[in-house]
Amino acid sequence: MAKRANDSLHRSGAPTAASHRGNTSKRARAESEARSKSMSLPSTAASESGCRSLSLPSSGESEASCRYLLLPTDGVVTTSCSLSSSRNLRAQWIHQLNGRLAILLILDQLFLRVDARPSTSTHTLSSVAQTLLIVLADEPARCSSERRKIHRSIEWRGFALTPEMEPSEFRNTFRVTPSAFASLLHTLQPAVEKKTTNFGEPLSVSVRLAVFLYFIGHGCSLQQLRSQFGIGKSTASGIVREVSKAVVGLMQSYVVFPARRDELLKLSMEFEDGYGIPGCVGALDGCHIPIVQPSRPNSKKVFNRKGFYSLNMSAVVDRHRRFLDVDVRWPGSVGANRVFSNSAVGRMHDLILSEAGGAQGAGFLQTGLEEYRKIPFFLLADSAYANSTHVVTTYEIAEADKDVVVSKLNRKLAGMRYSVKCAFGVAKSRWRVLAKPIETSRTNLEDVPTLVSAVCILHNFVIDKSDGVWDARAEARRRAFYFANYLTLTNEEACPDSQTSQEKTRNAIFSWMRFRDSVRSS
Repeated sequence: MAKRANDSLHRSGAPTAASHRGNTSKRARAESEARSKSMSLPSTAASESGCRSLSLPSSGESEASCRYLLLPTDGVVTTSCSLSSSRNLRAQWIHQLNGRLAILLILDQLFLRVDARPSTSTHTLSSVAQTLLIVLADEPARCSSERRKIHRSIEWRGFALTPEMEPSEFRNTFRVTPSAFASLLHTLQPAVEKKTTNFGEPLSVSVRLAVFLYFIGHGCSLQQLRSQFGIGKSTASGIVREVSKAVVGLMQSYVVFPARRDELLKLSMEFEDGYGIPGCVGALDGCHIPIVQPSRPNSKKVFNRKGFYSLNMSAVVDRHRRFLDVDVRWPGSVGANRVFSNSAVGRMHDLILSEAGGAQGAGFLQTGLEEYRKIPFFLLADSAYANSTHVVTTYEIAEADKDVVVSKLNRKLAGMRYSVKCAFGVAKSRWRVLAKPIETSRTNLEDVPTLVSAVCILHNFVIDKSDGVWDARAEARRRAFYFANYLTLTNEEACPDSQTSQEKTRNAIFSWMRFRDSVRSS
């Protein structure tokens, strides 16, 4: 029994069984206190080494219950290591831990040797410990100050932004021509450019613009941007957010609803030249922008009647498919008429169009001048909106079937209204981010309206640069389908009070068209 007790004491780090026979003697306690003081960390060395505390085992403690703590003052690294008696495990830890903990393990071995050989001078052990701590003080704390660098390939982005890429390939990649890219770069540079900091050189403006265009052009995820451009996901997300705000802030003049009579008259003449009906200054419609399901409690508000999460965008488009007004603030469950009524143009269009006057002076039939002057400027919409003086809607199917002239007029109105459908199709075909659920923050949707507004601005920018219509064949197929099926399509969002709304403008258009046909047939 005595031998087993001695072995246990020897394993626990006590000096020997013989030295503990007089455990209650003053000499043993004095030696224990002296050893504990000699093995404690000097205050000066601790402050120089950048460590808060270093707790070493006393002679009466068990090795298995001791913990050596190395806590850097900068608070970056905090490591706790429980030492074991197994030599193999000690060797494995030495290979895995950093240099500071390895030195602590060496000190632990020295302490065990002192326990085994009490004749070893405690002064020698203290000098060795102080020497090792001085080495630590001279060595900079690389483990806590250096940031782990992730090496990513930037070969592709370097090739994409050089003249070596063919113009057609460049356009397919970034959805704009090289000349349009250069123009955007010049316009956005003051707001997108970043200054050099202590962390290194920032990404250039051309790379940041390329990341944004690639994201909205392909509708890819942030992970794909990370792999494609050799940047982090957080960096990619920040670039998309910052460039979107820069586009909306510096290029807002590309999406403006006109207020002067000459501008409205020009829009009216463009529609009249194409379809023969005067007074129309824009086509009005709504479009659902799909988003990733948000996690907040009121996520049901953004769930639309079509069965997915979205924001309802209201837009007014001219004859050339340019956006005149865009509003993307409302959830998908809100009806199109309500979204338009609360938009900037929806609140002001009556005043703007009334002050601008009618479409007189722009017609081609002088004999129908009196009927012609009764037609004011108006926006053309479908039956989801309320029919009023300055918002003309298409006829219901039952009304169109009653009269040949009404059916003919309804077909012309549908053709004019197709401009807004075509604008949505071209925008979603070129900028694929509008056709896929947009990755947003799980807690807010504040970035989506800014992003969609920036895409609509770039849509107008590309048209003004005469970059052509994206995917003309897809547009032709959509147009053929629309004209073949528009009479059989029903709108579930039809306004309930459409029958009691003002029909003065639409009746004037009907009277003028009947008069015009009678003059031409005579």
